[in-house]
Amino acid sequence: MDGKTGKVSLNQDLLFRGPGERHVICYWNTRSYWPTAYHPRLNALFVPWVDNCLDMTSAIPATADKPAVNEKRAGIPRAGSKPEEFAGLAKINMETGEIQHIYKGRAPGNGAALATAGDVVFWGDLDQKFRAFDAVTGKILWETTLGGSINNSTITYAVNGKQYVAVLTGVGAVTSSLIQQAGLKTNRTYNSLSVFALP
Repeated sequence: MDGKTGKVSLNQDLLFRGPGERHVICYWNTRSYWPTAYHPRLNALFVPWVDNCLDMTSAIPATADKPAVNEKRAGIPRAGSKPEEFAGLAKINMETGEIQHIYKGRAPGNGAALATAGDVVFWGDLDQKFRAFDAVTGKILWETTLGGSINNSTITYAVNGKQYVAVLTGVGAVTSSLIQQAGLKTNRTYNSLSVFALP
């Protein structure tokens, strides 16, 4: 997409044109499907990311003397990426487009970021770490280790004037692949709901 005109075009070099072709595409998995969080007062997006690419090979149909070969599709770390900075959380200034990487680490996330009116951003990763960041500075305010990998959306709610944050752990759609790529050894199958009271 042209950033000035908004015109969209296809990268013809990455289209499959025949059987057995291989392409490594690095746009899709970098941002992927994890929900971002918008902070209205700061006019900023908080975006989970992973330095990941999609390695794909097109299928080969069967012939009279050879069986068919199925297409292959797998996530791989981007060539030249640093294992200790494989994933993280970015803050994007919506007015200027400036991207600030407020957190980089080995473990990717598989869940949403959550921004609150109190200038706190919550985000967890597949290494079982759940963190609270200062939305203005990006500084880690609090961190804890849960029993399993952080997955799905994090929510905040209030009961009788007391605010709580709830987060799920367990196995998500791409948990196994990302854990393997990051070289983590985690308790992936620990499914739970953790709830924390804010001071």
